[in-house]
Amino acid sequence: MCIRDRFLIVVPSMGFIISHRAESYFEPLLPSFAILIVAILNAIGIKAVVDNLNANWVILYTPHGSVTYAILWACIGFESAFLFAVVLVILLFEAPGSKKTKMLWSAIGLLGTFILNVFRVVLIFVTEYFYTTGGSTTVHNFAGYVLFLTWVTAFLYLYSRKRKNL
Repeated sequence: MCIRDRFLIVVPSMGFIISHRAESYFEPLLPSFAILIVAILNAIGIKAVVDNLNANWVILYTPHGSVTYAILWACIGFESAFLFAVVLVILLFEAPGSKKTKMLWSAIGLLGTFILNVFRVVLIFVTEYFYTTGGSTTVHNFAGYVLFLTWVTAFLYLYSRKRKNL
């Protein structure tokens, strides 16, 4: 059994443990993530503020009244970034190319995954603003999967096109 095969068996099964360990390192970023979400919402004309008492809570002002949401660890999107990193390791381990090219594609992929998660959280708030809790709950439960699979497919397509043009 080669190293790649061991990686494919061990790392995905360790995702929960890795995520749990990483939480303490990334949790201090939650207030900054909440500020980013609020800035985007306000930029598109939806009033929101960060709670004064808890810096990772966002108060959304909807036509139906105000709603408070906590931006939690899972909102940052570590799990999707981890899964994407597993895809990257497999893809880039097997693919020919320079280290510089592989690092560039890794940066593009991880940055795209982060932007996707920001979009996902904003989409949840926008849905809450227009459709109330029922709609935002559905978006919250399913949008991450749909967006992530779409992003991975688009990334793999672009990466394969890049390789054909070499």
